[in-house]
Amino acid sequence: MFDLESRKKNTKYVVNIVKNKLYKINPNHSENGFFVLIIHWIVVGFFLLGLFIFDFTWLFFISIIIWLIICGLHLYYNGCICTKIERELWQTKDWYGPWTAPFTLLKKIDVPLTQELAHRIFIAWAVVINIWIIIRIIFHTI
Repeated sequence: MFDLESRKKNTKYVVNIVKNKLYKINPNHSENGFFVLIIHWIVVGFFLLGLFIFDFTWLFFISIIIWLIICGLHLYYNGCICTKIERELWQTKDWYGPWTAPFTLLKKIDVPLTQELAHRIFIAWAVVINIWIIIRIIFHTI
């Protein structure tokens, strides 16, 4: 289940299931990609913002749980499954979700965007957020 081939197969399966279900509702893949994008960014944005601004209430701890689930899913699917769905619906490899703008900027300043560099940026971002969560928890209890 966690070997590379199984994960690739499962990724393709999930992407195709969502694509086919959305097609039954609306046969326009571009519009469906936009719908996935909006839902993706609203849900992730809400809980990600919550890690930074919510008081120590149940919403903050739900945000932590959602963040950990997101991290786990990113590890399993080797990236964001929602971004992979959006790419499939839009038939493009140039879409990186919210990272499209910074990656385009890197390309414009002649920094070659390799898969390794993108992966390191994603890891750095996750580490920064995890450190932030830990700092918030530590300084809240002191």
